Amino acid sequence: MEIPKTDYQLVLEGAGPAYEDIFNNGLCVGYSEVFGGKLPLEFHFEFQQKTWLVDDQYCMNPSCRCKEALLAFIEVRQDKRPVSPSFAVRVALGTGSYRVEDNDDGRQYEGINAIVDHFMQGAVGVKELLKRRYDEMKARGSELLEDRRLQQERRVGAVPGRNAPCPCGSGKKFKRCCGR
Repeated sequence: MEIPKTDYQLVLEGAGPAYEDIFNNGLCVGYSEVFGGKLPLEFHFEFQQKTWLVDDQYCMNPSCRCKEALLAFIEVRQDKRPVSPSFAVRVALGTGSYRVEDNDDGRQYEGINAIVDHFMQGAVGVKELLKRRYDEMKARGSELLEDRRLQQERRVGAVPGRNAPCPCGSGKKFKRCCGR
């Protein structure tokens, strides 16, 4: 069975709509998806006798100055398997204020604000870590855009005109040599 590719993997391959979604439509991408590795310990916590996991996601478009992180809160069930995100909040990195962005599974979580506040205030250095990761994601987005620009330049410049000398060094015109 083939594992479906993530949006970020498609972007690395230069594939279609994922690139547009990330760089033009504001799609947020998970930090761990881009840089690999495990989530920091600060992103696992206990609250009201439930275990929570937080997946931090960011806009990678370097020209966007949103200064926000999207945090998906995932309840880890008793069998230790995380389920799909329980809810998500968008956090302003400057002020630390947030708004509930998504509650897809339709369940009502008592005290969403209390859960988010516990996470934001309970772990030492979380706000600074989120800011640092935001900067790293923007830098990676800049690298991806530069790589794509260079690839496009190579593609445009790779095929010489029909009457240009062949790049193989034969001395013949391209149309009479490798251009056939």
